[in-house]
Amino acid sequence: EYIGVNVKYAKEYFGQKSEDMIGKKDDDFFLDEKELEKRKEKEMELFAKKSNFTVEDTVTLVNGETIFVKEERFPLYNEEKQIIGLIGLISDLSEQKEMEKFTVEAKENSQSAMVVKHQFLANISHEMRTPMNGISGFLQLLANTRLDSAQKEYLRNIEISAHYLETVISDILDFSKIESGKFVLETIPFDFYELIEDAMVPFTAEAKDKNIYLNLFIDTNMTQNVLGDPIRIKQVVTNLLSNAVKFTQQGSVFLRVRQEEVVDHKIKV
Repeated sequence: EYIGVNVKYAKEYFGQKSEDMIGKKDDDFFLDEKELEKRKEKEMELFAKKSNFTVEDTVTLVNGETIFVKEERFPLYNEEKQIIGLIGLISDLSEQKEMEKFTVEAKENSQSAMVVKHQFLANISHEMRTPMNGISGFLQLLANTRLDSAQKEYLRNIEISAHYLETVISDILDFSKIESGKFVLETIPFDFYELIEDAMVPFTAEAKDKNIYLNLFIDTNMTQNVLGDPIRIKQVVTNLLSNAVKFTQQGSVFLRVRQEEVVDHKIKV
């Protein structure tokens, strides 16, 4: 029997005044017989084991609404340590469960969107590489033909733009790999001097147009033949040079390369 009822929940859950519920049983307020049976089974288990129980489940209210609740029941003892009843606490978890559901759905949607983004970035960068390879090939063929001074200038500007675009494509592909956890640095032999010099070439024309001196100095102690990832190193140098030339309006851009130390066969440059 109900010997004490929270006024707020009595009204919200059961549509009753608290004073009208005192002295009545669960049978008088729960609409769903299956729910009532589950409660009775738990209560009998509690009486048998003389222990409390906690359960999270749905409850159908008198207005037909179904809510998610946490229900706790504790045995009530007399002075002789005999169980004479139960103390029940009901907490409405509907908002909490709805928020948990929303969080899970948001996480799943976010993960799905991330997968789609990775696939898009990977696909678009690969699709862009194909025409870029064609453009670079025809530019080389065109450079071997007879061109007047104006045409050579146009060709040089096209080559610069093509180079920038290739860098952007590589950055997109690398970003996609990094986010998907598939980015792996290569370890292959290459000529460090040649790599640095090649990285400078695309910016010579732009620097000349801006009347900027583009200087390169490689320390004599720098190891020439090394193992590493030439593409990533070239990307780093290219990005540095690109910003340097872009934001320098007068004077010069000076690139100096030096080998600071070697630890466990690894060169710090």
